[in-house]
Amino acid sequence: MLRSLIMSLLNIKKSIQAKIFIAFITVSILVLLINTFVWYINSSNIIINNSNKYEVDNISRSNESLEILLKDIDNTVTIITYKNPYVIDYMKGSADASDYDSFQVMYKFTEFLQSLYITKAYTPSIAVVRIDGGKVLAGRRPIIFDNIPERPWFKKVLDAKGNRIIIKHDPSEFDIKNTTDNEPTISIGRAVMEDDRPLGIATVDIDYSILRKYFNLHITEGSSVFIIDEQGDFIYNSNRDSKMVNIKDSNLNTVFMNYDISNNHTIQNINGKDYLVVYYKSEYTGWTTIGMVPKNTIMSDVTSLRNKTGWFLLLVVGLTLLFSIFISYKITNNIKKLRNAMNFVGAGNLDVETAINSVDEVGQLNEGFHIMVARIKSLMVNLKNREQQKREAELQALQAQINPHFLYNTLNTIRYLAKIQNVTNIEEITISFIELLRISIGNNTELITIQEELEQVKSYINIQKYKYTDKFSVIFQVEEDILKYKTLKLILQPIVENALIHGIEPSEREGIIDIKIYRDEGAIKIITTDNGVGIEEVEIKNILEKQDNKDKKRFSGIGIGNVNERIKLHFGNQYGIQIFSQLGVYTAVEVTIPTLREEE
Repeated sequence: MLRSLIMSLLNIKKSIQAKIFIAFITVSILVLLINTFVWYINSSNIIINNSNKYEVDNISRSNESLEILLKDIDNTVTIITYKNPYVIDYMKGSADASDYDSFQVMYKFTEFLQSLYITKAYTPSIAVVRIDGGKVLAGRRPIIFDNIPERPWFKKVLDAKGNRIIIKHDPSEFDIKNTTDNEPTISIGRAVMEDDRPLGIATVDIDYSILRKYFNLHITEGSSVFIIDEQGDFIYNSNRDSKMVNIKDSNLNTVFMNYDISNNHTIQNINGKDYLVVYYKSEYTGWTTIGMVPKNTIMSDVTSLRNKTGWFLLLVVGLTLLFSIFISYKITNNIKKLRNAMNFVGAGNLDVETAINSVDEVGQLNEGFHIMVARIKSLMVNLKNREQQKREAELQALQAQINPHFLYNTLNTIRYLAKIQNVTNIEEITISFIELLRISIGNNTELITIQEELEQVKSYINIQKYKYTDKFSVIFQVEEDILKYKTLKLILQPIVENALIHGIEPSEREGIIDIKIYRDEGAIKIITTDNGVGIEEVEIKNILEKQDNKDKKRFSGIGIGNVNERIKLHFGNQYGIQIFSQLGVYTAVEVTIPTLREEE
């Protein structure tokens, strides 16, 4: 029993229940997988975006705090350097002066410097250095070597002429024995100016522990924070064991080079490991702060949740299997009934009934099936009319096309006559050409009167007479009482054109075209006869059947085969064109159309 059930559920070729079961299971699993995948991707993006926002906010707040501190230090440096009499007096003194006045200047200046230092708990020391090397220190700063004026940063501060300069001192500049930590020192310096002449510099240091306090932003294990100046040198490195001096010389160079000011975060692969990298560039200092967090650490919660979701997914798939077996079994009988009904319709009997009373999807399908059968009946009635309308529309679009080459030749003819004759026949050919275009292009109706068709042909003949210089003449024999009858537009003109191009033009004698229009047993006959070179018997069938016979010499590009097809489509297969010809003697084209009065 169990084996039979399993075989019926897996026999897709013969069992409807198997198809429904497999389809239901496949769709269910795909939906579950897609939803799980979309949820996982969205969750990952949310976590990364939140981590990015958290990192950006932390780094932004830390930089704002640092900038506030630096601005306060800069204000202190400005107080020292900007027109301070104590500082100016000291700067103008001699480095080895020992008289009482010099002592008083030194005492007042040192006392002033010490008073500033006491109010600045965040700075280890303040220093004022003269150009000649004399210096005054306040605080616990390690003693700088005596050759301060020879230091590159000293000259840089002097050259700034009173503007702020941020300096990073390497630990090697200091007496290491007096330091408790072999770390760099950050200072803000300005030159002391008298008029435009620098007298020396003043610097205020920043306690390096403050940088560690501000930028201790480790949210997860393995994350790092760097502060890099505009030259790529490290101002701050959260990895205290690192000996890196410049980021361009390290494996983090791509992090610095890929910085995009329009995007403050990115995902980068560094040494085979993905990191969330957050950037912040300070407009005040020009420094770039880079925060790096391992992506796998950020995604650890998502990974754990993904694993739990996998077990839940397996449970749901198992329940779906049981449910799909039940559903497929319940709807099988109705599906079979609907299949039998479809086979009945397939045999050609549209009068079919199905005993399906279900209101579920199968019942709706049954209702739709009956609606479809009813529509098929209606469509079969209308199909022939619609196909006819479609072909007529295509032919109408085709016949509306006018060959630009013919227009070009006609206009050249007018230009040629205007140049050499300066006579009124220009007016005649122009009027004929305008009338030809008016009927061919300006009239959008498919049917016109025989009189209008004749006017069009006469306009065309008037133009061609100038081209062929009276090489042919045309005789019209038309019953007056049928001029008001209707005909398809552009029937006679292509036939006359064909007689000129292929019959009279190759002939050496003067051409005659005879056009007869008369009624014959309830139909209208239009017979066009020319005395041209004639047509071989084998070519007549090809001419009547060939529709794509466009010729750049023609006015409209419409050939006799196209005219024949249009007549049959519009009026029926009993109407159309016949061709009779004898080589070297004549060619007669006989058109048969029904008698349609103008009011019809």
